[in-house]
Amino acid sequence: MQNKILELGRLAQHQVQAQAFDDAAITLEQILSIDPNECNALQLYGYVLANQERFVECVAVLKRANSIRPNDYSILINLGKALFDGGDYQQAIPIYEKSLSIQNDPYVLMDIGIAYARLGNSELALKFYDDTLLLASDSPDVLHNKGVELYKLGRIGEALEVTLKCLELAPSYFLAWSNLGNIYYLKKDYKKCLEFNEKALSLNPKSSEAWTNIGNALLMLGQTDESLQAHEISLSLNLLSAEAWAGKGEALIRMKRLGDALVAYKEAFRLNEDVALGMLSFLKMNLCEWDGLPEIHSKMLDHTNNKNLITEPFALLSINSSRAEQLRCARICSEKINRNLQALNKRKEALPNKKLRIGYFSSDFGNHPVGQLIENVLKFHDKDKFELIGFFLKSYSDDLVTERIKNLFDEQYILDGVPTASAIQEVENAQIDIAIDLNGYTSNSREDIIGSRVAPVQIAYLGYPGSVGLQSIDYTVADKIIIPVDHQNDYMGKVAYLPSYFPASRPVISDLKVPTRVSADLPEEGFVYCCFNAAYKITPDLFDVWMRLLLKTPNSVLWLSSPSDECIKNLQAEASARGVDDSRLIFAKRVENIEDHLLRLSLADLFLDTFYYNAHTTACDALSVGVPVLTKQGNTFASRVASSLLSTMNLAELIAYSVSEYEEIALSIAHSSQKLKQLKEKVRANRSSTDCFDIKQYVKHLETLYSKAYERYENKMPVEHLDLE
Repeated sequence: MQNKILELGRLAQHQVQAQAFDDAAITLEQILSIDPNECNALQLYGYVLANQERFVECVAVLKRANSIRPNDYSILINLGKALFDGGDYQQAIPIYEKSLSIQNDPYVLMDIGIAYARLGNSELALKFYDDTLLLASDSPDVLHNKGVELYKLGRIGEALEVTLKCLELAPSYFLAWSNLGNIYYLKKDYKKCLEFNEKALSLNPKSSEAWTNIGNALLMLGQTDESLQAHEISLSLNLLSAEAWAGKGEALIRMKRLGDALVAYKEAFRLNEDVALGMLSFLKMNLCEWDGLPEIHSKMLDHTNNKNLITEPFALLSINSSRAEQLRCARICSEKINRNLQALNKRKEALPNKKLRIGYFSSDFGNHPVGQLIENVLKFHDKDKFELIGFFLKSYSDDLVTERIKNLFDEQYILDGVPTASAIQEVENAQIDIAIDLNGYTSNSREDIIGSRVAPVQIAYLGYPGSVGLQSIDYTVADKIIIPVDHQNDYMGKVAYLPSYFPASRPVISDLKVPTRVSADLPEEGFVYCCFNAAYKITPDLFDVWMRLLLKTPNSVLWLSSPSDECIKNLQAEASARGVDDSRLIFAKRVENIEDHLLRLSLADLFLDTFYYNAHTTACDALSVGVPVLTKQGNTFASRVASSLLSTMNLAELIAYSVSEYEEIALSIAHSSQKLKQLKEKVRANRSSTDCFDIKQYVKHLETLYSKAYERYENKMPVEHLDLE
């Protein structure tokens, strides 16, 4: 019998050498039918199965061999490799580590590093890459892999150094050229990103990854059509690239093709949830496609609580998340920002009675809610005490608001497309005293600049209703309703308190100019509930309440801001599913002139606020024309803004503290014409008699906070919570 095994063993060896793996498998199975514990046959059979990519069977066979010879180095190596190649990285690592206790091998160390990288643990991956480099310091593969993980962690300087060393050793390493492009992408140098990925393509024209990176860079350079084309080419080379599907989705978003973008992101999510989770939520909420959202939001919060950056911080503001979760997400994001926290010790000493130089940073200095609000703040600044410097994070928009804002600044700089290092230098050269971040984590933000501490005092204000998580932010502007004292620990830095947070300012309109209901596509009779908030703020639990209100209020309608056609269809379907005739949802046509919008808005009876991300400018609009706003106060910044506005106007009766109270208040107003009349009269009267719309007084308060904050800096006092009192 032993002779038979030896004979078959020799045959199997010849078959393997000839790469006749199918024949070798049959021969080895014959041996194992004679002796199931023939260890050499088990080991060779494992090798054959691995070459046939039958990894599950391979692992089972090699585990059997390992149980017979537990300290056999070759078996351990092959078992670790089979687990690794089969994608079972958790099981591969301890097997590989056991082999290292017998013999140190740089290739095994590198595989462990790769395993940790694929498990999402960049820190441990780097440890094993560094251990590998102690044995193989000139390995381009290890240097490249290390550069990739450093890039993922946002350690840009180190990533650049390691990747350049890799390319010095291997100038034709196309993946390293591609990663070099990615590094410059993080440095906001999109032209260099493009250049280096084109170099990668010259070395490997079929690199799907390089085409994806090119698509991403083109998008940031404003070449949306070309970006989409690049991602299409990437997908033609590798249809299983989640990154390419996500890149295609991003380009489609820029084109306002949200339905198509959702299709792309669903495919990205199917391939790799981590690549698409946050944006999938964003698109589904913008389109009011609510199926599967609870599971998606649960995963977003799980990742946040596990300190994984899968979701942009902004995405958490409009879902049922806590202050602590929002802060945690912002801090995870801020940790990846390339900081240059140098002290500004080269600045001249402050001159007596000199004007404070206030730098406002925004990508929304145009016909955007932030632009409309900040215009009035800038207009009423005391130019004898303050110089205003505008840092445009996005190129000028072609609209009247942009033109007016430009004229309100003493100096202005366009930082759109300017790489991080150059942008930081340009801001530092402007020698501002206070930097005002009007973006936070919103579109086209430049937290890389703010994160570098470009001014002695840095303040987050207006554009982002939450904590940005940056250590370089000294103060967040709020009031004591939005951030009560017992909420302070859930915000980075300190709070600068205004009497009222929101810079409410809208033109007073004449009742004589109010259009008819018919001209606004509203029924002549019946109660008009309305909400002009963005579609992504509307959540299924809120929509349940709204539909119950319609069912309990005969002849009523719900007047909404007009979203995309896909979103309208989805909302109509959701209404029908709740037993409401979808014709009772009326979508307002977009009007460009703010006065025309305010005039028609006055036709509404009651503005229904959204739960998790309140109305901000839209609540201000409604109150300015005498329309009561009903809100439910939450526990986060974004869910308390409307409460702040209503409290300033002495309209506490419109603040609910539970869903049932929200519903009860709405019905009590809708079912009593007398109560509605009295409430509208009170809103109009309080518009004039309270400080809510006194923008001149508001700006004086804001300037006092600016001066107090800078005074503390000048006097070398620690940053503390600020109050006007």
